[in-house]
Amino acid sequence: MNCSALYFLYWPYYMENIVYMELLRRGYQVTVGKSGEREVDFIGARQKEKLYIQVFYLLASADTISRKFGVYDLIRDNYPKYVVSMDEFDFGRNGIKHKNIREFL
Repeated sequence: MNCSALYFLYWPYYMENIVYMELLRRGYQVTVGKSGEREVDFIGARQKEKLYIQVFYLLASADTISRKFGVYDLIRDNYPKYVVSMDEFDFGRNGIKHKNIREFL
């Protein structure tokens, strides 16, 4: 396997690391959460602020979109909820914001 193939293979993990490091840089305490059997990639908390973030490389199918946004269905509070991906198109819905990774940074 060549280097570019490895880069593509691991890019989703790099994205999660980038988002994690950015949350720390902004002063958030970062944890991973569970909502039922589903996992929220990051929960950021600082003082009285809280936010939830799902990270995914590309939202390429309706199933992927449903899975990444659906994790928030069981979270009933009103803190901001985000899905961060490489997609340029805004897939935000039901009050859940979608951000391109560059916008998020």
